Amino acid sequence: MSDLSDRLNPYKMRAQRYKKAAMQAKREGDLDRANAEFEEARYVMGEAFAEIESGGRFNATLVGPVDQATKDQASELADCWGILGGIYREEGDIKKAIDAYDSGYKFEKEPKYEIQSTYNTVNRLVLPLLTHPELLKEGGAGISGERLERPVSELLAEAGQAIEAKWRFMTDPVWALADMVLITTILQTPDAAEWEERFKAKAQNRFSFDSLRTVLEKLSQAELPIRGRLQEVAGRLEKFVTEKWPPQGFRSHD
Repeated sequence: MSDLSDRLNPYKMRAQRYKKAAMQAKREGDLDRANAEFEEARYVMGEAFAEIESGGRFNATLVGPVDQATKDQASELADCWGILGGIYREEGDIKKAIDAYDSGYKFEKEPKYEIQSTYNTVNRLVLPLLTHPELLKEGGAGISGERLERPVSELLAEAGQAIEAKWRFMTDPVWALADMVLITTILQTPDAAEWEERFKAKAQNRFSFDSLRTVLEKLSQAELPIRGRLQEVAGRLEKFVTEKWPPQGFRSHD
């Protein structure tokens, strides 16, 4: 773990606590508190980006070998954009969430940065399905304009192949497995159940389950031909997590 990562962890943890508090407030119907918690989460991530830049503005135009400090900075920028995208997603601002994931993807896609995560890569493909379910159809890349150069199903399959090859070596394998559950469910691949079981076996707390289940439930509300399957997987995950980690009441971040 790098020095930059150590400095950023407190910001990330605070932002995630605010995000979870906001999600809880939404479930309880307290939208004013939810909005306030989301605002705090976004503010903290702004502080995280400022901390990254305190060591110097990132130079994306570097040519040739990349030093470790630059790799660390690129990795943290990708992670912070992913966290911010997740905040916007839960807040319901899909456009800003996609923009954030796109920003993180610009770092993830560059081999020179050696980023062992595909969180932004996957979410930038999945989230547009909420508003444009037709993207899942063959040849459905056009409606997204310049964002996607090929059909979503093709790009998801490609991302899945990359994750399958290296998920054990990724920064956090649990999130890679969550991505695989999402991809294989959407693409209806024969090995979807195997990835679901791997995810269940590897997860150490309910946070990754809640995040994945939220995405599945949101997708199931879109006009997708796989709505029933999405609901089934979300239901199984809810049953599993409730049995393994029974609710014990909400604890404030204060």
